[in-house]
Amino acid sequence: VFRLDSRRKMVDTGLRLAVGRNHFWAMALSDHEVLVAGGFHPLHGSLAEMELVDLKHRQVLARPWLFLPLELFAAVPVKDKVYFVGGARAQQFCTFEYIQKLDLKTGEVTLAEGKLAESRYGHAAVWLPAQQKILVIGGKKVSRGEPGPDGKRPIVETMVRKMEYYDPATDQVSAAGEL
Repeated sequence: VFRLDSRRKMVDTGLRLAVGRNHFWAMALSDHEVLVAGGFHPLHGSLAEMELVDLKHRQVLARPWLFLPLELFAAVPVKDKVYFVGGARAQQFCTFEYIQKLDLKTGEVTLAEGKLAESRYGHAAVWLPAQQKILVIGGKKVSRGEPGPDGKRPIVETMVRKMEYYDPATDQVSAAGEL
């Protein structure tokens, strides 16, 4: 774990995550706490682990795991919750339509009742304060094509044009148009 000092120089904190990762998400919860979630490790595949980097007390603490190991997902902090939207799993190279909710006060992770109409990875999700909804935009979807002469079904990636709203108050997803 590195941080920028007052001269904008990278400084090694001496702290290490339990598992190295890429394609993950991180967010500052305060001036000295950073939440790290999901990602990919070459030996372990997609990760469900979440860790809290506490710079003040110089420690890295394990947090509750996500229900599904994910990478290339979108995450949106809203008040005292973080919403993990969609994503992919490297092991089966599949995409998800699930929304996982982390309650920052209790540490509990739950699945939203509503699901995206289109599973996706590599997409964006943003909080729209005026609508009090999360807008999910774009990405790619993975499916299996028709069997070839060898009987194997190839992986097919398609761009997702559908935009969707997720309403945290009702826990439901609705259409928001197309790109």
